[in-house]
Order: sequence, then C-alpha cells, then structure tokens
Amino acid sequence: MDAGPRTPTPVLRPWQLPAPVVRVAGIAALGLLVPLAAAYVLAGSTGSLGVVLGYTAALAPARMLPVRLAIALMLPAAMTGAVAVSLTGDPFAAACFAALACLLVAPANAWANGLMAGLPTVAAVLTSIPSEHDPPAIAGWILAGGVVAILLVSRLRGEPQEGQRVDAWTAWVHAVAMAGSVGVVVGLLTVVDLPHGYWIAATLTIVLRPFRGETHASARQRVLGTVLGALLGLALAILLPGWAALLVAAAMLVLVIANALLGRQTQQVLFLTPLIVLLGGGDAVVGTALERVGTTVVGALFAVLIGLAIARLTREHERAAALEPQRG
Repeated sequence: MDAGPRTPTPVLRPWQLPAPVVRVAGIAALGLLVPLAAAYVLAGSTGSLGVVLGYTAALAPARMLPVRLAIALMLPAAMTGAVAVSLTGDPFAAACFAALACLLVAPANAWANGLMAGLPTVAAVLTSIPSEHDPPAIAGWILAGGVVAILLVSRLRGEPQEGQRVDAWTAWVHAVAMAGSVGVVVGLLTVVDLPHGYWIAATLTIVLRPFRGETHASARQRVLGTVLGALLGLALAILLPGWAALLVAAAMLVLVIANALLGRQTQQVLFLTPLIVLLGGGDAVVGTALERVGTTVVGALFAVLIGLAIARLTREHERAAALEPQRG
C-alpha cells in the first residue's frame, strides 16, 4: 500500500534542496564559470583570483539588496582588494588593514547578517598571499566579478530577501575576535613562508562570524563539517582524475549557490571548503589539496578555540543581562 510521499526527518530537512532552487543554482553556476574561465585566459591568476573574490563579496548583497545598492557595495570590496595587495610584504600594515576589514563587518551585521561577510575574506587572502598582483588590475577584476554575480543572481532570485539583524553586542564580539585572530595570522604569514597559509586567515573569516539561528552545538558541527569537507576534497583530489575533480567542483559550486539562495549559511560554508580544495590544484592537485587541507584544519582548530571563548563571553553577557532587571 502506498503511504504517500515521506516527510523528511528533522536531521535531513536542513540539507534538502527544492528542485527549482537546484535548477536555478545550476544556471547560476554555469553563468559564473564562463566569466571565471575568460578572466583566467585574459589575465591569468590575477583575473581568476579577482573574479572569485568578487563573487565572494557579491553573493550576500546580490541576495539581499536591489541591484544598484548591491553594485555600490562592490566598490568598497574592489578598494579593499587594491589596498590589500599594495600592503603585501609589510607585516604591521597588512595585519592592521586585515583587522580593520573585519571590524567594518560589525555595523553591517547589525543591519543584515552576512551582508558584507566577503570583505574580510578579500582582505585576508590578498594581504597574506605571497604572489604580487597589480592593485588597479585586482580591483578591476573584483569589481567585474561582483557585477557579473549580482546581475546574474538578481535575474534568478526574484525579490530581494530580507536580511536578519544581529544584536550589536553579538556583532561586535564576533568582529573583534575575527579582527584580532586574522590580524595576527596575516602578520605572521607575511613573515613566514607557509604554502597556502592564506587559507588559515580565510577560514577564520568564514567561521568566526555570527550565523543565523545557530546554537553552540551547531557551531561545533559547522567547524567539524569544515574540516571534514577539506578531507573530502583531499580524498576526491587523490581518487579522481583531473577532469572528474573539476566536474565534482562544479557540482559543489551548484550546492554552494543553492544554499546561498536559500540563506543557509552553514551549509553554504560546508560545501565551499571542498570546492576550494579541488579548484586550486592544477598539475599538482594532490599536493596543493594536501596543503590546503592542512591550513584549513589549522584555521578551523584555531577558530574552535576562539569560538569557545566567544561562547563563554556570550553566556556571561546573557547571565548579566538577565540579572539586570532584578537589580533595578
């Protein structure tokens, strides 16, 4: 006897994706991969890196804001990239600038959570990456990538999605923790030559920000998922030939976009990690993947320790807030 469609269990429900969203995400992924390939052909690593960072900075504004406002927010992202690459090699200046980019996210999160979440990642990557890039060129490619992502997402999303506000105390405590840790890591990476060490700083900018409706347990699961995603990316890089790894990376991009369109920030982060691991390999995909896994794990473990400190501060703040009316 047919019992009808099964209701998804509570465990699987947050991971299920409606078929229309997957179709839209597939179209968006194709629309993003073509400009990325063109940027690489035209400008090499500067073009592809700039476009990827433009996508990173644009996805949240493209989902939350009207097109004109979203494009306007790409200007600070492009300027962040230009200043960041000009500070490469200066440990103190690079660390201060990366920390400042993290602090600027707090007032934006108080208005709409995640609105400018890509800005610290742009600063962290470009201040700590060892290669040299021309500031005007990297800014131009970030701007181009951001505009492409916004125009594409705006045609597929429908009406802008309203962002959820974060209370000022939570927004600032996460921003300060991110600023301090990312600033220190960027300063050290400017002095110490660590292959793909910039991914430590990038992981911190992804993990150390407030996530909507997230409990302490789900925060730990997100960090664990980031590590597992990195290990999955390494396994796929070892087991699959290059062309198959690229196909899997394209599928991961679809999942990242689909979860971004649904506002599922946790799932978006988890699928982003193996995507990054798979995309950077080239001819040495296994070695590159192993280096990225190592730095991702270090960044995630570092974030765990900081996250525990934030959780303790949060509990103390909530306890003090609960006692305040009694004192009055």
